[in-house]
Amino acid sequence: MYTPSPQFVEGRECIHQAHQLSKGENVYTKPTSCRKAGMYTPSPPVVEGRESIHQAHQLSKGRNVYTKPTSCRRAGMYTPSPPVVEGQECIHQAHQLSKGRNVYTKPTSCRRAVMHTPSPPAVERQEDVHQAHQLSKGRNIYTKPTSCQRAGMYTPSPQFVEGRECIHQAHQLSKGENVYTKPTSCRRAGMYTPSPPVVEGRESIHQAHQLSKGGNVYTKPTCCRRTGMYIPSPPVVEGRECMHQAHQLSKGGNVCTKPTCCRRAGMYTPSPPVVEGQECIHQADLLLKGKNVYPKPTSCRRARIYTPSPPVVEGRECIHQAHQLSKGRNVYTKPTSCRRAVMHTPSPPVVERQEDVHQAHQLSKGRNIFTKPTSCQRAGMYTPSPQFVEGRECIHQAHQLSKGENVYTKPTSCRKAGMYTPSPPVVEGRESIHQAHQLSKGGNVYTKPTC
Repeated sequence: MYTPSPQFVEGRECIHQAHQLSKGENVYTKPTSCRKAGMYTPSPPVVEGRESIHQAHQLSKGRNVYTKPTSCRRAGMYTPSPPVVEGQECIHQAHQLSKGRNVYTKPTSCRRAVMHTPSPPAVERQEDVHQAHQLSKGRNIYTKPTSCQRAGMYTPSPQFVEGRECIHQAHQLSKGENVYTKPTSCRRAGMYTPSPPVVEGRESIHQAHQLSKGGNVYTKPTCCRRTGMYIPSPPVVEGRECMHQAHQLSKGGNVCTKPTCCRRAGMYTPSPPVVEGQECIHQADLLLKGKNVYPKPTSCRRARIYTPSPPVVEGRECIHQAHQLSKGRNVYTKPTSCRRAVMHTPSPPVVERQEDVHQAHQLSKGRNIFTKPTSCQRAGMYTPSPQFVEGRECIHQAHQLSKGENVYTKPTSCRKAGMYTPSPPVVEGRESIHQAHQLSKGGNVYTKPTC
């Protein structure tokens, strides 16, 4: 998962996503296979700050997206060249699904697919996240590099300020349609149109879901502006992020369709006492029951989605993902249980910029993973120690699936699998994200944004 060695360039990350699915099997249960699969083999000429995230989904048809390195190259996911600088990240998400197969099981194909290809004109720290979903129709979005360029996934220009991110998540679902297929509509929808008054480092993530009704959320730039997806103003402190995930599900309804209710739900209302760099991510899921999580601002405050206080150190993030699933229940409906689960309780010895993301999934059995702080501590969700370098993050997403089993239920196995074993040569500010998907059973547990 990450076993830094001398020959590794500083700041590399290796994210291994092991999925224990219908077969109850695990992908790459040994550290040796992790090295063998070439999850990350940094080389000297690579340049710093680039990230490439490739999410392949093998769904109802049991097919895989980009099963060959050639098609991966054709889609232009990212092809690294000599001018690349150190600090690159390569995130390979392998999904072992209904067929029990793995994506890119050999290091050669991983190298051949060349996940990353920075070019000279690109500004430092740019990120390009392309989420391709191959669903009921078995089709892929943007199968050619030209269309990828055309859709404006990321086309840095001179007037763009350093460090901007543009994340476009297009979902091709039951209707086989695509959201914002043209660069003009992408610009019109304000996916990212930096202007002079915008402070450096802002991020705007718009996740549009085209689901059972074939409708799109916020299809016009006017409502996008009206809902306040991102309207930076003078009083806003630098580095704020506002992520609004609207889900149009079985009822064809939208969450917070008006700017007033969006403000009422407290999606993000920065105030003077808020410390710089805080983030509030509220994921409302409108599911089978057609209900919304935390429909009032009071309950939003009560659930402690984010209530920064004086003792909180700068730059903390608390991400609470509540899933209302088949039972129509909510995870951690009270602030006390939220505190008990240790969503984030920063203490004096904790180094600045730590993040603790706990994703609890209530699945087919209606059970919760790690309902007590002791088990959470035991699984090593985050146990900062003196020898940890500043800004490290350890995100462990344990999934209780069809068999009711858990992945890495003991801290020893967590250490053995190398979920995160920081060593002296590691550079500060790295992140490790482990994502799991419950697919073959028809359940969807993929509501987390790419942050």
